[in-house]
Amino acid sequence: MIEILGARLFEQRRWRYEAARQEARKLVEEHGRFVLVHLSTPLEVCEQRDVKGLYARARAGELPGFTGVSVRDRLDAQGYAGATASEVAISSGSGSEGVRSLWVLPYHRLGLMHPHAVVAGWGHAEIAGRTATVGVLVYDFASPSPDRVRSPAAGQRVPATWSGDESPDVLPAGAARPVGYPVMVVFSNARPVGLRSARLTDASGHEVAHEVVPQLYEGDYVAIVPSAPLRPGERYRVRLELSVAGDPVVDEWEFEAER
Repeated sequence: MIEILGARLFEQRRWRYEAARQEARKLVEEHGRFVLVHLSTPLEVCEQRDVKGLYARARAGELPGFTGVSVRDRLDAQGYAGATASEVAISSGSGSEGVRSLWVLPYHRLGLMHPHAVVAGWGHAEIAGRTATVGVLVYDFASPSPDRVRSPAAGQRVPATWSGDESPDVLPAGAARPVGYPVMVVFSNARPVGLRSARLTDASGHEVAHEVVPQLYEGDYVAIVPSAPLRPGERYRVRLELSVAGDPVVDEWEFEAER
């Protein structure tokens, strides 16, 4: 997409390799804003539309190296050979609903909000009464990135309530549900992050009880979950005292619960 003087021009091209994508970016950014979109069609849809039966042959081992059966195959075919990537999926009524649902879940959100996430491809399928929203995230740890990414972001309005349901479970056994909107910060460059203390307070300065989310998968983030739903329309302040790659860091910001 090219944006010049408020006008947006859309052009569909297939850039399979990184060198071509960078050349396109260079040419476009001389005139306006460049947006790269990675369209990731769910595998089930590709197989359903495959009139030549190539996917069936690939699954039978008749077409070694066929691009499309696995996430790695699809990334390699699009010029992301050797890229660090992850896949997230959820059953939902629509693609946009699926993305919103994934964003609330602390462990699933981790990849979506990661400072080094450079490309996201999304697909949504409805087959035989089953629905699925699938996202593939590509990461580039050598690229420039923000020092940290927070959710909620500073000043953001978010839902006051979350069901607390995620697998793996982020809450201790027996914890009451529903809970409040999860609070999370992810740091760049894979730096190990340790939590020294966490405070969540309302506009009156009263402490809000919360649970600390156990670190799984990676160690570059911290997340807490309010133990009860937040008050609609209330403003909240987060204060995290952290150890980031051995250095003391204090991160503070405010957000608001939706009315």
